[in-house]
Amino acid sequence: MDHGGDITSAAHRYGIAPEIMLDLSTGISPRPWPVPAALLDPAGWTSLPQREDEDRLKDAARQAWSLDRDAAIAVAPGSQILISLLPVLRSGARVWIPDPAYSEHGNSWRNAGHDIMTYPAGNLPDQLDAASSPQVLIAVQPGNPLGETIPPAILAEQAARLAGTGGLVVVDEAFIDLMPDMSLAPFAGRPGLIVLRSFGKFFGLAGLRLGMAIGYAEDIAVLEQKLGPWATSTPALNIGAAALSDASFAEDQRGFLAKSGQRLRTMLDKYGLEVIGGTDLYSLAEVPEAGRLHEYLARKGIWTRIFSYAPQWIRFGLPGEAEAEQRLDAALSDWRQNSK
Repeated sequence: MDHGGDITSAAHRYGIAPEIMLDLSTGISPRPWPVPAALLDPAGWTSLPQREDEDRLKDAARQAWSLDRDAAIAVAPGSQILISLLPVLRSGARVWIPDPAYSEHGNSWRNAGHDIMTYPAGNLPDQLDAASSPQVLIAVQPGNPLGETIPPAILAEQAARLAGTGGLVVVDEAFIDLMPDMSLAPFAGRPGLIVLRSFGKFFGLAGLRLGMAIGYAEDIAVLEQKLGPWATSTPALNIGAAALSDASFAEDQRGFLAKSGQRLRTMLDKYGLEVIGGTDLYSLAEVPEAGRLHEYLARKGIWTRIFSYAPQWIRFGLPGEAEAEQRLDAALSDWRQNSK
């Protein structure tokens, strides 16, 4: 999957001021967690992060995600760097990647010399039980861009099976805050399972750069060694701990995103764009002229995401405020009228 979010380059390409460009190419909540002024204290930017800062974040994560006491946590500046580091945990493995999925999973393991296999997203490969060599299964829960899910108990069972032959199940839960009951985090801590959590999407603070890997202590220790000291900033640790402790915001955010996601799906359906997948943070639509629609919207200052491997797909993030929804509605109306 190609990356979204390069809004400055997109704006320059189409001759539009970046502050005017509406970025719908990502799955980031348009309503961020309101950071209290106390957490923006300049002192947080002038001192190295302390052990108690990281411990406070980990304690908040354990409470928010119902983690087992044996689960170890590696804190990183975003989950992307953890995806890049994961291949060091195994050598010479056969790695199963869902198709489609976020492209950096395949890139990271392939670049590290592992043997890459693919399986249809949402359907585990039968070959996992037959092979004797160490295997790694990557799962994305919910999937991106289709939004598919696999029952957590099935993935946990698969992790236990692969652990017996030195294998590993990695579950990328970048969007799991939308559906916490589908998380593998409560199973983490046992051999053979790594769960990745992303902070910025659900809390709308992607620029903070905060992510975590949860798993078996020996695997997590390797990741922490690779990350090195002071991997995450003091403000990120403190803001992350406070946001994860705000259970009322999380509940309200899920309701807000569910309503926003439904409005987006209704709008796309109104203009004949068939929604074939997604989550409450984005919708994946299928339309024969997806590339032309992407270009049309870009020239109107609306940036979406298209896919080189599926030219009929176009993905829309949430517009956010009413004015942004109205901009998208008007642009889609113009496109539909001009395409008749």
